[in-house]
Amino acid sequence: RRLMVAMRAPAFTSGDDSALAAALAAYASELYQERSARTVNVHVDPALELDRSTMTIVYRIAQEALLNAARHAQAHTVAVSVAEQRGKVLVEVLDDGVGFELKAVDGGSGLAAMQLFTNLGRGELTIHTSPGRGTLVHSLLGVRPDGPPGPVTQAPGPAPDRSLGRLRLIVGSPDPQD
Repeated sequence: RRLMVAMRAPAFTSGDDSALAAALAAYASELYQERSARTVNVHVDPALELDRSTMTIVYRIAQEALLNAARHAQAHTVAVSVAEQRGKVLVEVLDDGVGFELKAVDGGSGLAAMQLFTNLGRGELTIHTSPGRGTLVHSLLGVRPDGPPGPVTQAPGPAPDRSLGRLRLIVGSPDPQD
């Protein structure tokens, strides 16, 4: 039953991108309540207008990236950003966790799910990560015409140092030294 509930996307109203931000914030808050991350930032560009299917695709990509970060990253901070970039939809999830070597993961189920949803959105998925340097999941939707999907690629070098977020959730009791 939990699996079926988890697979069901939130009921988004077409054009209501604040619902997307609220759904992502609620998911992150619940997910990180008993995990290492103390701060989760969620930002959905208020000027962005998404149809229901694109909104669901964006939610699923961010959901998988958040889940991967919670399970594996040992992150203190996680940031989600959804914005328009040159007429395309950009979904980014950044964590300050332990990072990983993409080749060593060999297309785990979380990466496979992000790739699946990115392909549904005719996009390209890039993972910026290296051991000890955190991870940036970068999914740019709407860049490919209908056709064969692209592979997950790993960008060279460490994850970029970025500061994302407008909505800040403090999960649990924050460390006063942070």
